[in-house]
Amino acid sequence: MVDYIHTAEASMTFQHLVVMSHQWPNGDNADDLYTSNADMVSIGGNDNTALSAPVVWPDTGATGFIGIMDTDHHGGLSPVAGWVQKALCRGYGALLLMDSWNGEFGDDWTADADIEEMRYNLGYMVEYTARIRLADAAPNGALASTGYCLAVTTGRQQFIVYQPSSGSCTLNLTGYAGTFSVEYLRCNTGATSTGSTVAGNGTRTLNSPWAGEDYVAFVELSAVNGALTKTLDNATVSATGTLGATASGSLTATLAAATVSSAAKLAIVATSTTTLAAATVSSTATLANTGALTATLASATLAATGATGAFAVGALTATLADATASSTATLALAGATTATLEAATLTSAAALANTGALTATLASATVVAVGVEVVIVSIVAGTIRGAGASGTVRGAGTTGAVRS
Repeated sequence: MVDYIHTAEASMTFQHLVVMSHQWPNGDNADDLYTSNADMVSIGGNDNTALSAPVVWPDTGATGFIGIMDTDHHGGLSPVAGWVQKALCRGYGALLLMDSWNGEFGDDWTADADIEEMRYNLGYMVEYTARIRLADAAPNGALASTGYCLAVTTGRQQFIVYQPSSGSCTLNLTGYAGTFSVEYLRCNTGATSTGSTVAGNGTRTLNSPWAGEDYVAFVELSAVNGALTKTLDNATVSATGTLGATASGSLTATLAAATVSSAAKLAIVATSTTTLAAATVSSTATLANTGALTATLASATLAATGATGAFAVGALTATLADATASSTATLALAGATTATLEAATLTSAAALANTGALTATLASATVVAVGVEVVIVSIVAGTIRGAGASGTVRGAGTTGAVRS
């Protein structure tokens, strides 16, 4: 069945952990469970001996399996006090209580104080496993005089120690430098108490404030004096004084003299205040002015050449439309001009001489203004109408230019 489930789920996005449980009756952990392809195994026995003194996990031949401690597989409805804390400190990854509760399948445990303490301690141990780096933790009973210790011995060291009887116990911190904080858990009430810190690099005594009771001690590195060399992935480091660190995942540290080397990516956050000296700014730019320009020209002399050969003298008044002015020494203006000419003498190539008033409307003109204006008007094409001494010439198209 274990192999069937693995095969059926192999092509799926996610796969379940497959659990194999102790065979009853007359099951054998080594022959039945440790030879299987299960991911988790729930060991068992014929009585509750394993609850009183759980074998350190992984058991011989059980490497690679997650161990499950289930009271139902160790004497049925006969759990023993302290089995929860003992099983955790011996390395089991899942703890299960076969709870009779209201007596439907055994005794009525509804108001049983010992069973109630087990229920609460299952919760207390979950809280401690959330505080410890569980993936790096392993049972290490040799460090504690009680034989019950779950330890993280790399990076920031952490230890969960269980004293199943009462009184003091010891924790060997040889090889682990620094100052360690201590928190005690009163197992029968859930109360906690902060103990005195202990120094590393030696065997230290732990003693809870509650006489005559079992307790759990949670010990972890809280301060390091001296130079610190640490390889970080992503860390925010602020440096002033002695290292006082509370870290889970990322490290927030106050360092004295510290050397930080990064094997991956090091992010350092700091605040910088800089005073800048005086700065000189030089600007090179082109000046362009655009606007509307209105100009009135003084009297001008007009000379007309073309088919009629007309010459006229008069006053020129010109109003210029919008103009774009670009200024570099000489001012050039572009616009439209309208001029009214006074009396002019007409000379005809066909010996026709007519005298009259000449009115000419000039089209667009380019004006360059400096000094006295001279206007030369060319009549491209025109028609002379009239008989006698006077006539009117209208220009079909005219161009003109005023030159200084």
